[in-house]
Amino acid sequence: HKMGAEVKDLAVVEHAEVHHTGQENSVVVNTGNYESVMKGSELVLVNFYAPWCPWSKRMEPVWEGSAAIIHAKYPEDTVRIAKIDCANRETHKVCHKHHINAFPTVRVVRKGSDVNQRSDGRHEHTSYNGDRSPEAIAAFVDKQVSSMEVLKNGHGKGGIHAASARSHDLPQ
Repeated sequence: HKMGAEVKDLAVVEHAEVHHTGQENSVVVNTGNYESVMKGSELVLVNFYAPWCPWSKRMEPVWEGSAAIIHAKYPEDTVRIAKIDCANRETHKVCHKHHINAFPTVRVVRKGSDVNQRSDGRHEHTSYNGDRSPEAIAAFVDKQVSSMEVLKNGHGKGGIHAASARSHDLPQ
C-alpha cells in the first residue's frame, strides 16, 4: 500500500511540473477562487484544459501570450484570461458543471455565466471557436469589450449576448 501512495504523490509532482512551464499570465482557477474570478470581471475567457492532452499543451503558450496582451490592455474588472485544469481532482467538478467534454475548450463567461439564453427558450454555452493565436484571441476580446461598451452606453439592443454569440449548436 505504501508503494501506491508514493506513486500517487509522484503523479502530483509530475502534474505540477507540467502545469508550471513557461510564464503564467493567465489566472489559474481553483475551487478557492472560482467564484471571485468568474464574477470579478465583466468578461472572462476560460481555457478548460488537461495537462496530458497534446492539444492543451499546444494551446498553453498561445493562451499565456493572449493573457499577456489582454491583461496589459484591460483592467481586471473588465477582462480576465483564466484557465482550469480539468484533470485536477479538485477542479474536475467545475469542468463537469460546465459540461466540458473536449480539451481544450474555451468558454466565454459574462458576469459569472457562460450560458446564453436563446429566443426559443433553450440555452447554449458560449464558446470561443476562433483561431488559436494570441492575435485572434485578443481581437475577439476587443470585439467583446466594444460590444459591452455599446450596451453600457445604451446603444443597441440585445447587448453583449446578441453581439457575440455565433450559433454553435454542437451536440453536448
